[in-house]
Amino acid sequence: MKIIGICMVLCFLQNCETEDRVNRTYSLENGTLHEIKMDFYSYGIFQQTRHIIGKGVIFEGYSDNDTGKGIAAKGALGADSVIVIFDSSKIITYTNISLENRINIQPSSRNILLNDAYEVITNELYRFTFKEADYENAEEIGG
Repeated sequence: MKIIGICMVLCFLQNCETEDRVNRTYSLENGTLHEIKMDFYSYGIFQQTRHIIGKGVIFEGYSDNDTGKGIAAKGALGADSVIVIFDSSKIITYTNISLENRINIQPSSRNILLNDAYEVITNELYRFTFKEADYENAEEIGG
């Protein structure tokens, strides 16, 4: 009886992992002709700056489901807030929003820290492209 119990536990543990491993790339791209500078912060501590003039890939981050926590843009970016500056004259600040506050986000919001803002190319590639509308909606610096 003891052997049957041990065999059942081993079979259960062997089949426990039902979710396939996914390695996902989160790509941030400049779809405008504007200069874009991005500052990444985690818990208020500066992490890195990325910069691009004109169209192209600004940053690529990676996330996977190995930890069991799911795959998230903020994990791939390594940040809980990102400051985006266009042409040294306009600014957008993206912050991590807890699930409780997500209901307050307008459907048209484009927060690069949330998966919903990304275009799903494949299950392994999510892309966010800064558009002219992002530049137009950014606030004037010092204004």
